[in-house]
Amino acid sequence: MIGMNESDWDDLKYYVRRKKITAFIGPELSSHYIGSQKSDQWFPLLKELADEWAEKYPLEKPSHLSRMAQYIAIVGNNELRPKTILASRIESISLPDFSMEKYRKTPYAILADLNLPVYITTNYDHLMEKALEDKGKKPLSAFCRWKEESDLIKKIRRIDTENKPQDSDSPLVFHLYGDINEPNFMVLTERDYVDFAIYMSKEITAALPGPLIESISSNMLLFLGYQLQDINFLVIFQSVIRSIEAASTKKNVGVQFNADLDKVQKKKVEDYLDKYTDKIFNVRVYWGEPDGFCRELHSRLYGP
Repeated sequence: MIGMNESDWDDLKYYVRRKKITAFIGPELSSHYIGSQKSDQWFPLLKELADEWAEKYPLEKPSHLSRMAQYIAIVGNNELRPKTILASRIESISLPDFSMEKYRKTPYAILADLNLPVYITTNYDHLMEKALEDKGKKPLSAFCRWKEESDLIKKIRRIDTENKPQDSDSPLVFHLYGDINEPNFMVLTERDYVDFAIYMSKEITAALPGPLIESISSNMLLFLGYQLQDINFLVIFQSVIRSIEAASTKKNVGVQFNADLDKVQKKKVEDYLDKYTDKIFNVRVYWGEPDGFCRELHSRLYGP
């Protein structure tokens, strides 16, 4: 297996200590378990909501959230309907206090401890902002405006974001797929993902602030909470990262590409995906859960 080795860990620590890491935060991180009880989950609702909508779906019963959201938008003749439903449910959940001991070794708390200047999330929630605030920081929260706006509005938005400093005390948390406060810019339905990819291929410098483009092009990228087959991950690479760092040879690190398979199948799948992600995406894979990866990274950086 290619996977992560000691050299990869040394590279990762090197870049983290120099604040040259850009973290991409995916949906699995917001579905985190603190304990064994359902109430201990932060946002278990993404798959649950997809399954709920699938009960009404007239064709096969997939649980892909983007497809089920598209179905709800079509039958309700309202593109915003699935987004406002999801936003309302996320808003109804109380966010944890990451300064508490029970949350100290959770992924969001550890990411906040890394003191990075930029965090990119494809989640709609504000867990990353909350973790940073609980660590005494003042994050700037922004989201990708991947739909057409007037030139004046785009200019105002970009100036507003780029004129605010991004450092370890005031990091930028950028919601690549929108957030709950602006449902119109949430990338949720299948059509959204297609439109997002098309727009980003043409207008990426208008959609992303300069510090973000610089962060993606020059830093090592760390992907937490994604699976290789996840449309979140595929669209990020095809429409965003490849457009920015086409000539880059630096290695990146991905976590949470593990499959729910038996041991023999899993070994074959991991061997193939190791090679696939290394050659196609230039990503070294840590096989395991984000919790385990973050705890190991924290231990390697700061000790037990």
